[in-house]
Amino acid sequence: MLNFTSKFTTLLTDFVQEEVFMMVGVKDELQKLRHQMMSIQILLKDAKKRKFDDSSIEL
Repeated sequence: MLNFTSKFTTLLTDFVQEEVFMMVGVKDELQKLRHQMMSIQILLKDAKKRKFDDSSIEL
């Protein structure tokens, strides 16, 4: 019985550790995606402004 308990504890510990690592990884990925989305928004706003500025010059 002790061997089973020890093996089960080891498996459970490994599983929990993997889940924690996965959760931390997801959090990091979400941070990266948020940063990328903010960068894209800034670029799109700049492109829209430049398009407006360029079109006013042509007139």
